[in-house]
Amino acid sequence: MKQTNKLLAAALLCGPALLLSACDDSSNNDSDTINIGLPEGLYLSLLNASDGSYYGYDSTRGVLTDLNEKAASSQDESIQNMQITDTSVIGHFLHWPLAAEEHEEEAGAEDEHAHEEGELEMYYLLMYPEYVPGSSVDADSFAVIAHFHDDDLAAHTSEDFRDAEAGSQAAEMFEQLNAHVAEQQALEDEISEVLPAGQTLCRAFIDPVAAAELAHAEEAATEESAHEHGELVHFALTDSGRVYFYEEHEGALEDLQGFVTLDDVAAIQDCSRTTIARASDEGVLIFVPDTQTLYLVDAHGGDYHQHSSWAAAELMPEGTRADLIAILGEGESDHDHDHE
Repeated sequence: MKQTNKLLAAALLCGPALLLSACDDSSNNDSDTINIGLPEGLYLSLLNASDGSYYGYDSTRGVLTDLNEKAASSQDESIQNMQITDTSVIGHFLHWPLAAEEHEEEAGAEDEHAHEEGELEMYYLLMYPEYVPGSSVDADSFAVIAHFHDDDLAAHTSEDFRDAEAGSQAAEMFEQLNAHVAEQQALEDEISEVLPAGQTLCRAFIDPVAAAELAHAEEAATEESAHEHGELVHFALTDSGRVYFYEEHEGALEDLQGFVTLDDVAAIQDCSRTTIARASDEGVLIFVPDTQTLYLVDAHGGDYHQHSSWAAAELMPEGTRADLIAILGEGESDHDHDHE
């Protein structure tokens, strides 16, 4: 592997302190400003698999950006890598939350991009159509890996990590990524076993921020403070459009409440292109391509329910659909709106 590629791999492992310190393109090709009431603190990457139309939406600023245009006009190679020029590489998005490591914290207080140990950095990969969800990931599995920081997305291609040498930063990246993939597969297997008869799991999700906070509490604090974080909710989306909720007690999953049925979902044809992501500490945002709809499912003091929904067309330019949506960020609770 070339020295430059080693540095790129190290940047991915070291978070924004290295990854995008030179990727913040001062030019901003924002094409529109849209406010539809989505939770703030999120960034959505919306991709049309047929023609490669690719847009980024900042829910806090209400800014929609044509990512292909931005990549084409940028002088930064990492931002250029975001451009979709070949639709044959489009399979599905794989979300990857990665905890910052101790050396990032040592970057120094003056480094505005330094992150404390254990803090999550959100990545997503554009997987090739041939990749089988749950299988091992290598350089032949994905086109690019993207990372959001400040107002920009940047990416590195899979070629930057090809032929990773044992013990290298690139090899460590694949080790951590595949550990996440294996954990996700184990979660799906566990939930599949407890779903009611006639229901088939489409996607399973545990809030990575809540999981990181609980792990930190269990490691560094007393049993009482760990208990304050409560149990982790296991979300399960079935291919019939139902959302089930479980908690783990004494090593077994137990129903938390009844299921929620997402509006207008009769059947989900391609579960790999669905998305469940954190919307806030109260719930999740779910994308179902079959209905072209984003659903906010949250609890905010009561049982989980479908709080709001938005058509993806409200974000995409006219005549363009979203086949895949990646969702990054921790989100913020906002119940002043009542969007349906």
